[in-house]
Amino acid sequence: MIERLASLAPGRKIDWSDSWSDEDLRDFRAASLRRLEASESEDMGLQPGDVVVGVLEGAVATKVRPAILISSTTYLAERPDVLVGILTTRPPKPAASTDYALEDSQTAGLRAESHFRAYVLTVHRSELTIIGHLSDRDWNKVRECVGNAFAK
Repeated sequence: MIERLASLAPGRKIDWSDSWSDEDLRDFRAASLRRLEASESEDMGLQPGDVVVGVLEGAVATKVRPAILISSTTYLAERPDVLVGILTTRPPKPAASTDYALEDSQTAGLRAESHFRAYVLTVHRSELTIIGHLSDRDWNKVRECVGNAFAK
């Protein structure tokens, strides 16, 4: 598992969050293996607004972290990669128009209060595991943040 995660980010230090226990990592590995097997036989069924987890680069460190899938359905239908915006448990200071404190973190599959940041990454879909989906109110606010981040 460690070798696979390290191969996803060669030459980078992976910061293991204190919130990930050995059991969490075992669950992540098992879910990753199930996902890989499923992706070999069919589409993963990713949808805009899905909450995913993977080894993702942040502003400070690369680590196992959650993110929101912000790709359009058109993008998902045409490409093997996806666009995600990262989630953090640390409130951004100062908060910007591209940041949002999720109101329904737990129902979205997250263990702690989380904040969306329009720190956008492109990741191959096979490197992600779906753990939940945003509520309509959170998804609408995240879409607003993404809209604020990009030129119109």
